[in-house]
Amino acid sequence: MGGESHRERNWTKLNHGYRDEYTAFLRVAKEMVWSVDTSKMIRKRSKRGAPIEHDIRALIALTLFKVYFGESYRWMESYLKSEPSILGLLELRDAPSYETIRRCMYRIDMDYLYELNEKVTVAHREKGVISR
Repeated sequence: MGGESHRERNWTKLNHGYRDEYTAFLRVAKEMVWSVDTSKMIRKRSKRGAPIEHDIRALIALTLFKVYFGESYRWMESYLKSEPSILGLLELRDAPSYETIRRCMYRIDMDYLYELNEKVTVAHREKGVISR
């Protein structure tokens, strides 16, 4: 009990494992989202507020990421800012803010999101990289 650890943990390897899983999931999500027409899958915005300046397909892939891994919007923003490879994968110039991701989540058609989530989850499990 006196401050000694009963086992050593390698946090670096654990974090790299999560990073690999996140990247694999987003690759599958990108394949699915980029293969369908997303122009009618998001509700039109009202006249108020700023328009979304990021690619809507990338934002839909990020909403799938949020739903699947259960992370917060703020965590997603900080993760995207710290991982430029993910931005390149999703063809984004800069990381969207947590508020942009949240607004997209509320404007997307939920039936479409559930259907897409099922497709991505099945494809992701078939590749054998899923741990959840």
